[in-house]
Amino acid sequence: MDLKKNKRPLTSDWFIIPKKTINRVIGSIIAVVLFLVSGFLLKMYLESRPKIEVDSRAAKFIKVEGRVSIKKASSGVTETVNLDTLLESEDTIQTGGDSYAIVQYADGSIYNIKSDSTIIFKETYESKDKEEKRVASKITIGTISVRTTPESGSHTVSLSNTTADINKDSDATLSSDGVKDTIQVLSGSVKAQTPKGTELISTDERLEIVKDGNKRSKLPPSPALKSPQNGTKFLLKNREEIELAWEPIADAQYYRVMVSPVYSFPIKSLSLDKQQITDTKFKWANPIEGSYYWRVQAITRDGVEGKWSDTPSFEVKIQKQFKEIPVKITKTTEINFFLIEIEGVTNPGGLVSINDRPQIQADSSGYFKADVSFPPGTRIRKLQIEVVDANGNKGQLIKEL
Repeated sequence: MDLKKNKRPLTSDWFIIPKKTINRVIGSIIAVVLFLVSGFLLKMYLESRPKIEVDSRAAKFIKVEGRVSIKKASSGVTETVNLDTLLESEDTIQTGGDSYAIVQYADGSIYNIKSDSTIIFKETYESKDKEEKRVASKITIGTISVRTTPESGSHTVSLSNTTADINKDSDATLSSDGVKDTIQVLSGSVKAQTPKGTELISTDERLEIVKDGNKRSKLPPSPALKSPQNGTKFLLKNREEIELAWEPIADAQYYRVMVSPVYSFPIKSLSLDKQQITDTKFKWANPIEGSYYWRVQAITRDGVEGKWSDTPSFEVKIQKQFKEIPVKITKTTEINFFLIEIEGVTNPGGLVSINDRPQIQADSSGYFKADVSFPPGTRIRKLQIEVVDANGNKGQLIKEL
């Protein structure tokens, strides 16, 4: 066999690749590399950023007025409350006589802790998977208003003799003096476990609970206020009065009127707290300057306190009673008929104007001196001196020379 004849010659295959294809491949490789690098850099950036803590507190203070303290259950330490104070289970909140605090829960419910109150806040869970949160609080002494939302969870308040379950979309005020518990429902309902059994308190109802029994009553409606209306401004002289007037309430024996510079009407900051008013108007004597809120409450023959009225505001300013400033000419020096020099005394520091010329200021002893000119043709020379001091008091002297 002739090997040379069967031996295949060496060949080379050439492929023609378009330039556009090469560019696409290179572009794809660059895009992938950039994507990987960008992803790595983004990861490094996110990991290097400071972590933002999400506020996961179930309850927090949204308003604090006056002296409010909290005794921490975890440490036993008592500290002053501010809006950044953490509220934890079993903490005890205490408000002073001129203070209050408002707490908001994650479900939107609002707890208004009134003055002179001691409240223990708790949190438990009704379900094992901890999906349904149950808020439980205890009133040692004092008053708390609770307003729940239509989507709120379970809210329970324990008092001396009662355990009250506040239903969704309700507004209730609960108080205890250590002997008697009182529950008032402005809207919605409250289910109360009392020594005498279960009671359902509905809108505009009040229930008083003691160990020996319960007393249910209907809340009188809130009075409609007539005057002063919201935003009224008074300019009064000393010893003047402001008349507060409202519409009558059926079955009301008395009315109670409060005026306060603070919207929450803390007891120790009241400017007026008049009780057992039989008329539907009251005159507030000798008010001092300031901005005020006012409200009225009806009280029945059985002593049941009704719902408070709206709380319009008004402003009082006292018109100053000006005193007349003494002014006296002590010397006149005639330069000529149309020009004279005046010397006089008045209150120290008073601004003196003579014949509408620019003011000059009396010195620390009240002395002043000025040249006064008269226009040509003047036959009767008249001096009109006016003085005003820093308090707005005025004085005047008119004299012919």
